[in-house]
Amino acid sequence: MSRGVIASNPPSKDGKALVLEGVTRVFGIGERSLRVLRGIDLTLQEGQIVALVGPSGAGKSTLLHIAGLLEQPTSGKVLVGGRNCAKLDDSERTLFRQNTIGFVYQFHHLLPEFSARENVMIPQMIGGLSRREAGERADQLLAMVGLSERASHRPARLSGGEQQRVAIVRGIANVPRVLLADEPTGNLDPQTAADVFAQLTQIVRGTGLSALIATHNLDLAAEMDRVVELRDGVLVDRRL
Repeated sequence: MSRGVIASNPPSKDGKALVLEGVTRVFGIGERSLRVLRGIDLTLQEGQIVALVGPSGAGKSTLLHIAGLLEQPTSGKVLVGGRNCAKLDDSERTLFRQNTIGFVYQFHHLLPEFSARENVMIPQMIGGLSRREAGERADQLLAMVGLSERASHRPARLSGGEQQRVAIVRGIANVPRVLLADEPTGNLDPQTAADVFAQLTQIVRGTGLSALIATHNLDLAAEMDRVVELRDGVLVDRRL
């Protein structure tokens, strides 16, 4: 197998996994414009887990989309592993994102016609692994979250917590440098949310990657290395 289950990306020269510099995002034009982000500065260190909190509608998802190269900022820089992604064209951004950034969402977005194992295999095969390699790695990743016996099940036959665990290991399957998670436990009951979050943080720390996790759950946020709050388009550190 060309990649281990627990693997680390080569460290960046300055130890910074993700840097946002002066990031703004404005929707609309002229008097009807809405300024959602007003000059965001954020540094995510290698191996660091940061909680992103703030009221609904504050722009947390927009910030994650920009950090994940899914959306262009109106102005400012996005650097991942020291590389200025503003200079990449659309195809370069897609390829760079595929191999460098992982995503986990509140709603798992698993492909319903495929099994748990196949859902974890697909991004690996898109990334260049053979079907055999992707299958072996999917089996090991699912075993890490206790789903070996559920690997052949389609999402409809999995519980909400099981579906989200599949989504988490799918998000790290290509060994990204940065994991971005948007309310990854927001659709789960409190106990399941706590269990899923514990597995998420264990995997993140075990792989040595960095994570920016948007959440409304302040108890979970307090367990992360740092908490930043987005309010009125500005990002500030918060103590819990």
